[in-house]
Amino acid sequence: MPIKKDTITDKAIQDLEISIQEYEDEYLKPFVSEHPAERGPSANERESRKIDTTPDIAEREEVSRFLSTPCPCGQNCQQFFGAGEVLEAREDFRLMSWSEQHSFIVGKLQTFMRSSGHSVSARRSSLRERQKFDYFINADRPVCRTMFLFYHGESIDRLKRRQKYLTETGTLLPNHGNTGKTPGHACKPADKKKVGSFIENFTVVHGLPDPGRDLRAAKGRLKIYLPTVMNYKSVHRIYEKSMDIEGSEPVKYQTFRRLWIEHFPHIVFSKTKSDLCMTCEDNKKLINASVATGDEEYKLDCLMRAKEHLVAAKKERDYYRASIQEAKQSYSNAPFDGTADPIR
Repeated sequence: MPIKKDTITDKAIQDLEISIQEYEDEYLKPFVSEHPAERGPSANERESRKIDTTPDIAEREEVSRFLSTPCPCGQNCQQFFGAGEVLEAREDFRLMSWSEQHSFIVGKLQTFMRSSGHSVSARRSSLRERQKFDYFINADRPVCRTMFLFYHGESIDRLKRRQKYLTETGTLLPNHGNTGKTPGHACKPADKKKVGSFIENFTVVHGLPDPGRDLRAAKGRLKIYLPTVMNYKSVHRIYEKSMDIEGSEPVKYQTFRRLWIEHFPHIVFSKTKSDLCMTCEDNKKLINASVATGDEEYKLDCLMRAKEHLVAAKKERDYYRASIQEAKQSYSNAPFDGTADPIR
């Protein structure tokens, strides 16, 4: 009986998500003191999980449904995009402030605005210039207005207001009607302080300083890297647990991420294959210092030390790659009944 490919793909994705979640829980468990296993999640935890996961599922379903539906313009604009890209773009735009969203959209409109001659109005005796707008996500990806709005999660009414503002006033940022007023739902200073203290303490436990020691990368502050397995949402879940244990009300995810980016831009998550060798960095500093001293013998000694380290690292890397190839070859030649001989 043939096995459906879609079923295998869905199961593989589910297994992968479960494995990542187990690995994440195992890694982060020492940071938060867990309650006994028989204790179920609290009411706040259950409510928080319901609020956090429901929008994510609904958002994914909405994006998948939109991308699988033929574009109303007939040009199949959705073929240029994947669901992951659209979800990330919509979340990034949603996390922007009102002024940042306005400047972002107006800048795109100004870039692709074009004039189509003059038109005569029946209510006016003078000629007026007609403005038209083309829509692009990138310079090489033109889209229709419907796709442009969905990609950024914008509404047609706000887009028309910004088009009118651009043609009549220009790109100068308007003053919001609530400027200088504190909204009722604003984050309290005490909550901001708790978020800052949590991020600092969390970084002390799990963070590693930038091996490159490059102060320019974080605008004068040394970058601190958190493990690749973490992200903003996983850290926010730990923050919610710590606030629940403390008996305080946690801030929502979007506020948590905004405060992190505003006040701790130097604390970032390490990307895969972005680690540096501390020995290489130390050798590089010694070589730079030897050049400054002008001592040729000391300079040659530093160069030879760095060369020996690179040769040793290359041997280790070659051995590692050869072991991978041997393992692949052994696996491809192994019988399916599990009676293969172990690699010697």
